[in-house]
Amino acid sequence: MRTACHCIPPPPQANLGTILGVYLPTLQNILGVILFLRLPWIVGIAGVGMAFFIVFLCCLAVSTRTRMVFTSLWIAITLRASSCSQFLQ
Repeated sequence: MRTACHCIPPPPQANLGTILGVYLPTLQNILGVILFLRLPWIVGIAGVGMAFFIVFLCCLAVSTRTRMVFTSLWIAITLRASSCSQFLQ
């Protein structure tokens, strides 16, 4: 019978630093609020088509950052599982 693997070290703490951990999320929040409050004005000035393009660019930037975060989590989980599986064989 196999027992639980105790070979996994504690996960490292997120070391995002000041730029990625503080400034970038704050800037994204501020820009999101500004976009939400100014969207009617943007539609009135730029038109519906250009407003959709601007919103698309904002969504693309946010989804790219989210994809990077989930990819790093997946890599960390995969590496942890592969390092533990060698001891179970």
